Amino acid sequence: MIPIDTRHTGHEKFIKIALWHIPTADRKSLDKNTKIVTMHRRFGYCMKAKIDANIIIINDAILDVILPLDKLTNDQPLYRWLVYAVLHEVAHAFLGHDGEQNDEKEKQAEKQAIDWYNNYAPIKHNLPEMDDKEIEKTEQEVKILLGWQDS
Repeated sequence: MIPIDTRHTGHEKFIKIALWHIPTADRKSLDKNTKIVTMHRRFGYCMKAKIDANIIIINDAILDVILPLDKLTNDQPLYRWLVYAVLHEVAHAFLGHDGEQNDEKEKQAEKQAIDWYNNYAPIKHNLPEMDDKEIEKTEQEVKILLGWQDS
């Protein structure tokens, strides 16, 4: 399993749940050279470290704000978006992206994350498929919840 360092925030369990949306073969290809850690003030980030490893950084704030919401379940858009956010950053590593961000890499990572989600959640949990419109709408809601954008 991909190593996870959540700085004792208790979010490791959720990140592991998100990672189960990735097929086993894809996860195994990431196990040796990828690590997930948490950070503040961004949704997440993937970078190529000088040690030739991928460091995936997930913002604690999105986990702190979204996960404690009362009665949040895996069929709700906020929960689904949070799974997507983790998968999106892991997709950058899986696709071999370096830390340089551009629209093409973002679209590739978005597509990979959606494919992983849609090939797992609808089949294993009878949940609806996710699309880019749901992601965009929910991301705006997350930004408002975090105080990063006015409503």
